[in-house]
Amino acid sequence: MDKDDGYQPWTQPGPAAPVAGAALLRKAFDLVDLIAAAPGHVTPRELQALSGWPRPTLYRILGALAQHGFVRLDPTTQGYTLGYRPIELAQNVWSGSDLAAVASPELRRLRDMTGETAYLAVLQDGAMIALGKFEGPHADRSSARLGVRKPLHCTSQGKAALAFLPRAAREKLLARMRLDAYTPNTIVRKDVLRAQFATIRARGYAIEDEEILTGVRCVGAPILDAAGAPLGAVSVAAPTYRLTLERANALGPEVATVARHIRMQLRSGPAARDGWREPRLSSGQSAAARYAATPVWDARRGALMWIDAAAPRVFEQRDGVVRDFALDAALRPHALVLTPQDEAFILTESAPARFVNGQIARDGVPSALEGASAATSGGGHLWTAHLENGSGVIRRADGAATRTIAAVNADVRTLAWSEREACLYAADPKRGAIYMIDPRGETRVHSRVSPASGEPRALAVDPDGRLWIALYDGWSLARLSADGEIDAVLAMPAPRPTGLAFGGADGRTLFVTTARAGVSDETLRHSPASGLLFDLRVG
Repeated sequence: MDKDDGYQPWTQPGPAAPVAGAALLRKAFDLVDLIAAAPGHVTPRELQALSGWPRPTLYRILGALAQHGFVRLDPTTQGYTLGYRPIELAQNVWSGSDLAAVASPELRRLRDMTGETAYLAVLQDGAMIALGKFEGPHADRSSARLGVRKPLHCTSQGKAALAFLPRAAREKLLARMRLDAYTPNTIVRKDVLRAQFATIRARGYAIEDEEILTGVRCVGAPILDAAGAPLGAVSVAAPTYRLTLERANALGPEVATVARHIRMQLRSGPAARDGWREPRLSSGQSAAARYAATPVWDARRGALMWIDAAAPRVFEQRDGVVRDFALDAALRPHALVLTPQDEAFILTESAPARFVNGQIARDGVPSALEGASAATSGGGHLWTAHLENGSGVIRRADGAATRTIAAVNADVRTLAWSEREACLYAADPKRGAIYMIDPRGETRVHSRVSPASGEPRALAVDPDGRLWIALYDGWSLARLSADGEIDAVLAMPAPRPTGLAFGGADGRTLFVTTARAGVSDETLRHSPASGLLFDLRVG
């Protein structure tokens, strides 16, 4: 990135092909560029020297530009500077852009998180156009002007965009690019630039190390469209003494996360939700739970069950009617699980219990549930997670036999089985980590959720094999792609979704439990349905 320290040679647009009959219009634009590039007011005499035009032509164009607010005359210096009309037009560009509207809060968050200036730029005509910025609090800061054109080869935004372009498009663009040198660090060889692209794609961000302006370093990440091609990029820029290479690499994943948040919000509009129905209050409810959680769908009975973990109760919804059963307060339940045999069990802080016809029974409890922090069924098995010595131990129950499958260095609090992938998903909400575990015990991190998005308190797999997560304190649900990226977001009318379950006749109704415990009065005024059950259709 660059500091706003006067004329910058890369900010001017490249030569355009002449348009017949537009000579006067072109002169007007050239005059605006000359006035914009001047460090202060510029007199008519200076403009005549710079342009080489006759005085009558110059004054005629200046008068028209001043009349329409594009330039203004300072009565003291008798010099011209830019008028206020370009500010109005720039504001219209900003407010009318879906990208800018979505990016604005994310850029502000990036600025606040780093203390440095955050930028948004779009890829256009072989250059990055600065569309928005949120300046950091430091007196010595990066402050590039909006609307400037910046080269691709020596900016973090440009290199990030180039790296993620389809290969054919990238090579076509590189073939006509001039790799001008602006500092001793500028990359001026295309083979060296190409060598950086694999690294940028692998880590998701690019670093510009004093390549366009000495003393300034920048970290940028691309904003990708649905096809994976770059729409634009976000970045953070600062003096090198504050943004060291070590800090730049540490900030890189955060900048990439912000770019992904912007991407998923752009993709979560009506087109992305084709066939979806927005969340609505599920029928039959008379009162909100304090902490509704762990919904399970009983396909045999066509019923949904869930618990209130804070005011111990079990709820059952069937044929649009909700019944609730009070539990002994000493039980302190934290989860409800349905076994492959369609038996319901409640996990508590003491010992698990069987739930039959509204009553608690202590007999017939599978040993696998003893001490479990989470449980689910799938693939004909009962799967459980136990916290032992700080690790989540994953076990599988085959009838009366229980086998340890894997140990994860995490506090696993929710599980979901994927029939299509034949794997188990497990989440540590506090760390925002979601793991993928196959039946042989092979484990890998499937996704990491930024704390800014909320905690992944619940998991569920839809009929198409895609993983959904409930983002507690994030006011939303998210769907993950096969590679663990958030590819769609659905807003919730409650801040704390706590549980997910797919059910209904075709398995495409998503039931969502929510909590109201701990929610501030101000927030509850905006989310009065907190603590109730919601459902939606997933196409």
